Amino acid sequence: MKKFLIIFIVILLALPIYAEDSSVNYTGNIVILMYHDFRIGKIEEGADLLYVTTGEKFKSDMQTLLDIGYNSLSLEDYHDGNYDTKADYFILTVDDGYISNYTIMFPILKELKIHADIFICTENTLLSNHFKYGDAKKMEESGFVKIYSHLTKHQNALKLKLDDFMRIAFKSYKYLTDRLAGERLMMTAYTYGSYSRETVESLYATGTVFQLVQGRINVGNDDWNAADYGVLYRVNVEHESDIVEVVGGYIKEYYH
Repeated sequence: MKKFLIIFIVILLALPIYAEDSSVNYTGNIVILMYHDFRIGKIEEGADLLYVTTGEKFKSDMQTLLDIGYNSLSLEDYHDGNYDTKADYFILTVDDGYISNYTIMFPILKELKIHADIFICTENTLLSNHFKYGDAKKMEESGFVKIYSHLTKHQNALKLKLDDFMRIAFKSYKYLTDRLAGERLMMTAYTYGSYSRETVESLYATGTVFQLVQGRINVGNDDWNAADYGVLYRVNVEHESDIVEVVGGYIKEYYH
């Protein structure tokens, strides 16, 4: 009963996309989610529940999405068009490169056979609470994970000069090329969700295919379309959030 209730709720949330004209074929939703750090069983006192959740909650979120008909989709397959445009998908992104991505999340990915795109600060792998490049290689070799750039450290793009930002972005790309085997598309996830029209246009002009952000910015120009530059909006999944409500909110925000 619970499963069918969840399915009904999600259908209701998505209905405005295609209910205005019943002759229009339904186009599936693609929801981009963001997680950060994970714990086993219990979260320590003082941890930020915006960015830390348990492996159990994460697994429950993923299983719920699968149960209501969503499919796992990688950013690479999204870029290449390797998906059914009439089906529903979730793209799982994970930021910062915490060790729990490898020790807690990765086994769940393999169990559920779902994909994650992890954006790491490429110089933070020396930190004790971050996974190493050897761990990254093992995850990529499984086929369930791909690693991309979250700059070199947790730097705010809006507090950097544009030339410095571009230098750092391409330094992080080089780190990934040098330390991980296999080709990868050039993608960046902005730290702190901070970006500008100038950073977007500059990265796009030099080959970055996707730029992951949180929310729209006001560029003062209605003719400027962020999607033309590969900007992808995503939503952070908090520990105390309901994944069905998160999906519904994303659909309402970015599909209406």
